[in-house]
Amino acid sequence: PLLGRLYTCSLVQRWSRDADYYSTEWRSRVDQSGGSLYTQAIHYLDVMLLAMGHVSKVCANMATQAHEIDVEDSLVTQFEFKNGALGTFEFTVNASRNLEAGLHILGENGRVAIGGPAANEITAWEVPGLASPELVPEKPNSYDGSYMGSPANHAAIYANVADHILRGAP
Repeated sequence: PLLGRLYTCSLVQRWSRDADYYSTEWRSRVDQSGGSLYTQAIHYLDVMLLAMGHVSKVCANMATQAHEIDVEDSLVTQFEFKNGALGTFEFTVNASRNLEAGLHILGENGRVAIGGPAANEITAWEVPGLASPELVPEKPNSYDGSYMGSPANHAAIYANVADHILRGAP
């Protein structure tokens, strides 16, 4: 790998969801949604796992701090990856407004970081022999202005997964 041996990663997702968001019952009930970790944090966790590999150990604390719901609204974790790297993840939907979502990876030969409101900007790129890619600007979803989500690419992701399963596309 261009970054060499991976040492650490940190994943941060600090978002805002108000009481109106959780008034849709499936979002506030663990038996219907699985919780905020499954419905919102999973996308960034997938990116982290794609970059870092499999987890061998995890220590996590979850809490419901600011909403009257039966799912978590905050989570802090520590990971140990099978490749020996260490990582952290801080997740909350209790920010006063959408602040950030980002992933920072440090290896023996350099580092890469994505950030911005929906992990849609390259914020650091130190990869020997590889120029920083240019991202096509994509704004996060805005749901009637009440909150912001990930970029509007879920349909493209589902289409790619289906194309892979049905036709063997990469």
